[in-house]
Parts: sequence; structure tokens; C-alpha cells
Amino acid sequence: MDQYTQLSIERFPDGVALVKLNDPPLNLLNPTMLAELQKAFDEMDRDDTMRAVVLTGSQRAFCAGWNVMTRLEKDGNDLNIGQICNNRIESSRLPVIAAIDGHCYGGGLELALACDIRFAAEEAKIGLTEANFSLTAAFGGNTRLPWLIGEANAKRMIYTAAKLSGAEALRYGVVQEVYPSAELIDKALELAHLIATKAPRTITVAKKTINGYRGDDFAVSLNRENTLCHYASRSEDSKEGKAAMREKRQPKFRNR
Repeated sequence: MDQYTQLSIERFPDGVALVKLNDPPLNLLNPTMLAELQKAFDEMDRDDTMRAVVLTGSQRAFCAGWNVMTRLEKDGNDLNIGQICNNRIESSRLPVIAAIDGHCYGGGLELALACDIRFAAEEAKIGLTEANFSLTAAFGGNTRLPWLIGEANAKRMIYTAAKLSGAEALRYGVVQEVYPSAELIDKALELAHLIATKAPRTITVAKKTINGYRGDDFAVSLNRENTLCHYASRSEDSKEGKAAMREKRQPKFRNR
């Protein structure tokens, strides 16, 4: 595989790949990382020997969100690249398991939601926390989260900017299994290796069928999410939210 600057990829003989986000300390999303993820999945999908992928970060952070210092404001390109990357992962022929440890907020959770299955460490902290800063989940979170866990649970998470523990995320249905941090990667790889023993075309058909019937609804919703996000993210409240984050204080929102 090609060399990557913000990913590390370990291949196993049975066609399993362990893909790690590698931009410490918090694995914040940025255009380079998103482009490398797309490139990696393009490459893996073309490889007929590939069977399954585990996507993870570090013990400190799966991904703590979007790096606001690299936000691309012009024409909403920052939103498009995030949605395009997550759509690419979701549309991969390969089953993708997210192994979530540490911080997993905002765009990091949106990335995990684009995966097929999510495992979390007990110590993980998981949430769409944009309401703390007058931002919005523009990489598919407002679309995928209610689909996966139900409208009321998603609204409660988003409206309160909740940071769920691994156990709480399991109770909500955000993740499917929770393990001690030391066991998380091994457990995710164990499932990936099991999947690798099954007929790959059967799994591809199942994935495309399960994902496919919601496709038109998702396309409309993702476009709406992209269009509406500027209502929050380009507001005076958004500037206040970012300033409060930098200054480590409580923001004072004015609905402007």
C-alpha cells in the first residue's frame, strides 16, 4: 500500500486490515486525513484479497472531531469533504468495524457512524457535542445517528451535547459491544478475522442491500444537513462558541 502521513495500516494474511488514525494527540480530522482515508478505502476495495477492516485511533482519542484551525469556509467545502469521505467508507464493499477508545466527538463520531459496526472501550467518551459551540454535525451525524438509535435518543444526545461513556453508548445503541481498553483492538480484530472466513460476495451483497434501501432518503437528508449547517456554524453564536472553547469558559449564546 502507498505511504500515508496521517494513517497507519497493518495488513494480516487473511485479508483483514487495521487502519489507525495517526495524528496525535487527538487525531483531529483535517483535509489530508480525509483524503488519505478515501485513498486507503479505494485501494482496499480494489484488492480482491481484502475481507474486512478495523478502523481505530489511539487510546487517548479515536478522533476528537474536526480541527477547527483548518476549517475551509468557502462554499462549504469543509462539509463536502467530510460527507464524501464518510459516504466512501459507508459504500465500501468491505465490512468496517470502528474500535473507539478515548475521545470520540463531533466529526469523530460521524466517522464511526459511517462504519458497519462499532465497538467501544469502557473508558471512551462519545458524543455529538456541537451544541456546545454553535456548530452542527455536518458530516452525516444528524442523518445517521437517528437512523441507528431512534429519533428521541438521537435528539437527546444532540440537544444536550452529551458525552456518553462506553456503557451509556451501548445502552443507547450507538455501539454494539464494550470492552476494557486493553482488550478493545483484539476484540475488534477477532470479529474481523471471523468475518474474513465467510464468503466475501455474500457479505458485499448483504451490505449493499442493507445500506441501499435507505440510500435516497440519506442523499436528501445529507444534502439538507449540508445546506442548513451554515445557519449555526456561520453565526455570531458560533464565533462566541469558538472563543469560549479557546478561553475555557462557558459561552453566552444570543441566537444571532
